[in-house]
Amino acid sequence: MTATAGPRVIEGGLPGPGLVTLVLLSKYRDHLPVERQAKIYQRFGIDLSPKTIVGWVEAGAWMLSPIAQAIHERVLKSHVVQADDTHILVLQRGDAKKKGGKGTSRGRIWAFVGDGRFVSYAYAPNWKGEHPQKMLAGRTGWLQGDGYAGYAELYAREGGPVEVGCWMHGRRGLKQALDGGDHRAARGIELIAEMYQVERVSKELGETFEQRKLRREQDTRPILNSLGEWIAETSRGAPQRTPLGKALFYIANRWTALTRFLEDGALELDNGAVERAVRGIAIGRRNWLFAGSDAGAERAAVIYTIIESAVLHGHEPWAYLSDVLAKLAAGWPQRRLDELLPDRWTPASATASP
Repeated sequence: MTATAGPRVIEGGLPGPGLVTLVLLSKYRDHLPVERQAKIYQRFGIDLSPKTIVGWVEAGAWMLSPIAQAIHERVLKSHVVQADDTHILVLQRGDAKKKGGKGTSRGRIWAFVGDGRFVSYAYAPNWKGEHPQKMLAGRTGWLQGDGYAGYAELYAREGGPVEVGCWMHGRRGLKQALDGGDHRAARGIELIAEMYQVERVSKELGETFEQRKLRREQDTRPILNSLGEWIAETSRGAPQRTPLGKALFYIANRWTALTRFLEDGALELDNGAVERAVRGIAIGRRNWLFAGSDAGAERAAVIYTIIESAVLHGHEPWAYLSDVLAKLAAGWPQRRLDELLPDRWTPASATASP
């Protein structure tokens, strides 16, 4: 009696969901380039070319793209969205290289975290504002970022998102000034540290968002008032061309956005969640160095979206990804796609059929 073959991610092809999951996690979670993966397989007598493995990555990303799109829609509907980006090198081919290219171009991958639960990644070939504006089209409500000018048009749109600043970036300039020998910056850093201490107390007490808002009004607002007075006074003796002057201008110019966290207890003081979301890409690019094409970078964004959103929900990536791929390969109904999203998927549902 012959056993029935399981579902295949590539119709008529060799790899099942488990093997494709292994390849995807090896590259995008463990940061192993496909060439290194091929050598590992050869060590065990399995002859797989890098081109074959890339084909499996393409197939996996194509199959997972509806899940990634559904996650992105969840992010856009979140109460709070945090945004950040990082660069990625992309291999140039054909005409682009003939026109004087250096072999690689510098693209960007944006990350958007919704309510700390879902993260969506998107690739663009450059850092122009038109790309995040398109990625965030239709977004209303809070949008927390680092002051990137490309978001300005979004904030200016009627009914568009409301800007929330990041104190991690506000502090960074002061720290650079202090490290450069300007000890006046220490006072600003101390006041920002006091604000973060208020946040720590609130979290340790397990306060609700409404309770945290009340605590901020009572404890943090006076600190902000002192910080504002210190900035106004110190700015008189700190020309904008100096490190301290630049840091003070950054904070003063974004004061409204930086103090918005007082309006809603669900807002954080900084963009830490999304900065952690792009950290994995930074580690990955040190290993696989570049994406093979714009399409390859887009596939990376899809796969990062799936893996990192699963991790945010506490799922073991192997269990989640292999089960979702198996279900999709077996013909999971599109009308029930939401059941495969990380917030609804559970390990107990891993053996369920469509």
